[in-house]
Amino acid sequence: MAEISAQERNADNPTIKREYADAPLPTRMTLHARQNVVIQFAKFIGISLSVLGMVVRGHDAK
Repeated sequence: MAEISAQERNADNPTIKREYADAPLPTRMTLHARQNVVIQFAKFIGISLSVLGMVVRGHDAK
């Protein structure tokens, strides 16, 4: 089976750019925060409580 290159796949739409050489790389602390399970769990709890608060306030409004 022949492998199709990304350039060949985008031949019909050449405006799609798949390489982002100028994109900033995340800092060491950003990578740590993204990979740390404790931080991710704390964010999950915070977002869950935020959504729960919106739901409760939405049900109280009449």
